[in-house]
Amino acid sequence: MPNLNSGINFDTLNTLASVFKKAAPSMGSTNFNAMPISVFANCLLRFNPLDFVGQLNSDKGTITLSKEANAGVKTPLRFLQWGQNCCTGIELDDGARVVFSGPFSGCSFLIAKDPNSGRPVMLHSNDNSNQGAMNRANTIGTQHARAIQYLQVFHNGARPRYECSYEAMGMVPSWVFAVDKHGDGNTWTVYCVNLVKGARSTPFFKMAEVSLT
Repeated sequence: MPNLNSGINFDTLNTLASVFKKAAPSMGSTNFNAMPISVFANCLLRFNPLDFVGQLNSDKGTITLSKEANAGVKTPLRFLQWGQNCCTGIELDDGARVVFSGPFSGCSFLIAKDPNSGRPVMLHSNDNSNQGAMNRANTIGTQHARAIQYLQVFHNGARPRYECSYEAMGMVPSWVFAVDKHGDGNTWTVYCVNLVKGARSTPFFKMAEVSLT
């Protein structure tokens, strides 16, 4: 089982793309069970990114994201988990270069920048209270409002620099990962991986380039 954590900024992206383009992968995550460092109103959960340092492995089309097992080794991957009817978030540490989040099955993914620390902030906003296709507008609105409240409470009212809804992911279960393009935290390339076949010809595709400067 090859380990994909070496040279994460460059060659790993090519390796992942190659794996993803062969077939829709079955992605799994394990062993991320840390408690949030801050909670507000039971629906805004702030996590420490160093509690979610990840290892990524590939075997026969399956991508497995698991918690870093070696306490003294910090790979540049960070995992952003989701919460039921919550907005979860992490303010990235200096060593973070790739952020995985998912699975998405109706949620939104957002990127912001803390105005004081200057560090990137990644958000996963969920709302399961407005079920059904007829309520998608309410769902998206609730997710956005929840993310804005999160940024107001924890990040001095920062505004989202990027916001991606489930529609942009193709309306099929997906993972999202953001890659620090130059290793300086200023430009992030956002990719999507569809877990089941959608309308696109490939399950792996680029969604955006996000500048935080």
